[in-house]
Amino acid sequence: MKALHKAAQEARVKMLFKHKAVDIYRDPTSGRVVGVKVRVKRGEYVNFMAKKAVVLASGATLDNPMLVWEFGSYRHASLCVPEARGHTGEMIKALMRIGVP
Repeated sequence: MKALHKAAQEARVKMLFKHKAVDIYRDPTSGRVVGVKVRVKRGEYVNFMAKKAVVLASGATLDNPMLVWEFGSYRHASLCVPEARGHTGEMIKALMRIGVP
């Protein structure tokens, strides 16, 4: 992760922490993901449109037993732990909703 962070900084990629992507925008013609809607504060949203690419780093799914069940098994779902609070795989679900494999 440190190497990826360093490479992104060197490429002058803008990284936003403590922001929550709530929607993904896709070009209806090409199907390409072109932007995201982000909650920056309670009740405040900003749209970010990509010049070249959208990179979503959404964390894990360990706080979402149903998503773990869908991709894993009951055994894995039963391992969901409180320490994973907030790791719900929301961006994975959002990408699935718009048909991104």
